[in-house]
Amino acid sequence: MQGKLQQSYRVAREIERNALFEGRIALSQLPGLRDLLLDDAVADPVSVRFEFRRTPWGARSIRGHIEGRLPMTCERCLQPMELPVDQDFELLIDAREEDDRSGLEVIRSDDGWLDLYALVEEELMLGLPLIRRHDDVDCNRYWKPSADTGEAEAENDNPFAALAALKGKL
Repeated sequence: MQGKLQQSYRVAREIERNALFEGRIALSQLPGLRDLLLDDAVADPVSVRFEFRRTPWGARSIRGHIEGRLPMTCERCLQPMELPVDQDFELLIDAREEDDRSGLEVIRSDDGWLDLYALVEEELMLGLPLIRRHDDVDCNRYWKPSADTGEAEAENDNPFAALAALKGKL
């Protein structure tokens, strides 16, 4: 069964129905993520598809997919860029440690209700790269990667290089 996207879901009811949902969430609905995005950018909503289900051993879970483009600032050239998002997630809902046979992360419901917007926001934030930058290294003409591999620098920084030279003299 597929339904219209809502912000909150009653976990027990949706698990019982094996509910499947699909829709779009505006980035303006995700306040924690908004601080990481470009201020003046008009962004398309992210597409979300998810289902409530039981794992093979009976634990409640939510599995889904998020897709979209996030307007951000490149940390190399400080110019606008769009970061593509295409990520899957699966979380156990209110699972106890003894129920977890899969190693999946656990999300806690709020008295049986799950806030989908908060879940999507958290998954997007966890999926962001540490350094957001264009794929093209020439986006900043003043930044050029080092041509050497760093081996010469490692030799110069070796505090035991002087001892190796003394050892050879003995």
